Amino acid sequence: MPIRIYRDYLLIAAYAVVAAGCTNEPAPTIDRANSAATDFLSKTSQQIDLRPPADKSLTLEQYIEIGVPAHDRSWSGYDMARAANILAAVAKKDAGNLPRHRSQHSGEAFKRLTTDDNLDFYRNRSLPLEQRLPDALNYVDSINQITKLYLAAFNQRAVGDSELVELTGAQLRMLVVMFELVNEFLPTLDKADPNYSVRMDGLKEMKSGLASVVAGSLHTLTESQTYRTSELKRLVGYMQSTFPEILPELPAGSRAESLIRLRSFSGDPKMQHLKPKLDQLVAAVEASTQPSESP
Repeated sequence: MPIRIYRDYLLIAAYAVVAAGCTNEPAPTIDRANSAATDFLSKTSQQIDLRPPADKSLTLEQYIEIGVPAHDRSWSGYDMARAANILAAVAKKDAGNLPRHRSQHSGEAFKRLTTDDNLDFYRNRSLPLEQRLPDALNYVDSINQITKLYLAAFNQRAVGDSELVELTGAQLRMLVVMFELVNEFLPTLDKADPNYSVRMDGLKEMKSGLASVVAGSLHTLTESQTYRTSELKRLVGYMQSTFPEILPELPAGSRAESLIRLRSFSGDPKMQHLKPKLDQLVAAVEASTQPSESP
């Protein structure tokens, strides 16, 4: 099952960890994830033409005119939410008008949706955690919604595999940041707080959800009928830059399962088109999951 089906479950658990008793905003519901599963099943029943569709995206100025935040500055969670709402309206009218990866018209706008620069605010420990955490949750929720827009557009042959791979990479990077924030937040909790047990249960669910994200993304690597080799290789690169930080956070069983599956890919004749990047990913993950030596 691909990575995109699991993202909302992880977000629900993140809310349970960091937002219990701290916000009046409603948590996301599992219903959001169900539609993604339905969308995926609808497009896998037949072979898909892998050629990217024609670029019908708008110009940078047109996106700004309709309210998308400027592409030449960093975006906050609020900005991402604003973009998600406006792009949803764009997609409803014509999904082909969504920003596209490396497009002459809209490449910079799409790059802003997925760039790592947006995450610098959340990594900055000189800023109060109570400012960074709520905005990070908003950011995660919004990029999830944007990814679903693109998944639906992909099903309609309005966007290509490049956009989905780039959004997956962006979400993997955000997951790393979310765990950094959660691990920064946990030591501040009071064990006498009535919500403490709720948050600890949420942490377990979050790690379980993270394991599902990893399993889904690994399955995506096998979807050569849906993704071009060039795009899958780029996804392997995004995994290589994030999995070494993600896998150590997994429950022991899921971590072992992920390592076993990755190793099996290296010897699978059907996966040879992803080498040598696949071997590099395996080496990076193995190094990150080795027990640390005692001083």
